[in-house]
Amino acid sequence: MLTRRSMGVAVVLIAAALARAGWADEHGKKGHAHKAPHGGIVQTVGRYHLELVVKDTEINVYLLDDKENTLPVDRREAKAALQVPKRDKQTLALAPAGEFLRAAADLKGVESLVAIVTIKLDDKPQNARFSWKRPAAGGHEGHHHEGHEEGHKD
Repeated sequence: MLTRRSMGVAVVLIAAALARAGWADEHGKKGHAHKAPHGGIVQTVGRYHLELVVKDTEINVYLLDDKENTLPVDRREAKAALQVPKRDKQTLALAPAGEFLRAAADLKGVESLVAIVTIKLDDKPQNARFSWKRPAAGGHEGHHHEGHEEGHKD
């Protein structure tokens, strides 16, 4: 039998759980909107965001702060594991190219791909998974939130 005190504790715990779920929802776990300043797909990675921009001959990855401002990448390295339908998986080295990391890639005619970008942030390897689909003519690439993993190594 529940006492008045145990019911009060239960209500507080339920309220805390619901508040936490709402906080997570607003901070990148589910449905939190990020603008894509370079027209790509944005994923949350720790306290940062990564933006993937796919072109016919290359992929670019921008490192963004919590306000989606571009951060310098001049001393960073990363890799991208690409899975394109009907092609072998390939791993590309991303190297600094101005304000983003770049890797050459033959993606002309590719309609969709999955990219897992691994980058060292705050002294830990971090992963971000992107599902990209070529936008319809005149369309916007948008972005997805599928999550990220810390410390994953291929």
